[in-house]
Amino acid sequence: MRKILLVLCAVLIAGSLAYAKEKEPKTIKVDKNLLANRAMVGVQIGQPLGAVFGYHFTKTIEGNLLLGTNFGFDYFVLGGNALFTVINFDVGKTVLPFSVGPAVFANFAAPFNMDILGVARLEYTFKDTPVNIYAEGGLGVNAFDAVAIGWTASAGVRYVFQEKKPKKK
Repeated sequence: MRKILLVLCAVLIAGSLAYAKEKEPKTIKVDKNLLANRAMVGVQIGQPLGAVFGYHFTKTIEGNLLLGTNFGFDYFVLGGNALFTVINFDVGKTVLPFSVGPAVFANFAAPFNMDILGVARLEYTFKDTPVNIYAEGGLGVNAFDAVAIGWTASAGVRYVFQEKKPKKK
């Protein structure tokens, strides 16, 4: 069995090397500003807490991913949400988007369970600094182990990727 695996690995490596020598890799041009003013990365504290990544697909649709833990550091959490801006509160020169949408958090606890929630978020992006802050909360169900009430309440701060400006000569 060991010899068969060794021969199989050698054939795969040799085939990969032969293929790589014959072909030039395809070049895909990526827009440098793909993330500009759309993507955000930061931290969230609360339930759950961890590292967050957000991306504005349009002016009213945002997706977010979270990799973290629960407030008691008892288990690992992987989650995400889709938020839809329903109201922009205009307070003087400040605009505060209010968004709602579904969220799912997979809780890798013993036993595994999942929160399926409806969430609401109020956020603010600073004009002169590439920073976004938010507060969100939601209710729903906690399923798999037993059906119970699930919830989330958190605040976060994220860096907003900016458009690269050409250097002045």
